[in-house]
Amino acid sequence: TNSNGELKQFHLDTATNDYSSDSFNFLLTVKSTSSIKAEQDSSIYGYFPSGIIQYAFTYSNKFGQESSVISVSDLLSSSDLTKGIKEDSYSTYGYRCEIDNVDTSFDYINLYELCRTSLDTTSTARLVASVETSSASNNKIVIYDNGTTGESIATTDLLYKGGDNIVAKTIAQKD
Repeated sequence: TNSNGELKQFHLDTATNDYSSDSFNFLLTVKSTSSIKAEQDSSIYGYFPSGIIQYAFTYSNKFGQESSVISVSDLLSSSDLTKGIKEDSYSTYGYRCEIDNVDTSFDYINLYELCRTSLDTTSTARLVASVETSSASNNKIVIYDNGTTGESIATTDLLYKGGDNIVAKTIAQKD
């Protein structure tokens, strides 16, 4: 830790000596105009429960911190393109997510899906994909979601992405 009590992780690559004046700045500052647009796509076979879907994305570096949520999509209904579906049913269409104005100063874009199946249920969250920003074409990245890939995460984890510094202290109890 340093004088502020911030926890640090160092990855030193002595082979390349690829350092900048910002190499050890662990507080991510994102100056981005990136945005996300998601839409249902009939050419993608998907498996989504009936309900509402929303996408969000963050930036991260290979050996660094993940940013807070940069942008979220509009709310989307998981349905069959021309009609709604019954409760406890599944849509067979996937989603196409396009992220514009990709900030290539970061290594990765992490796409998350949030799903709520009814008003009174807890929403679910899933890391759909982590894609290298170097794969951007015309400053855009397109990610397709079929609802079956990725990793489930706690919904509250998204609240703490890129959060404030913590100050590590000892918890003790005096008898």
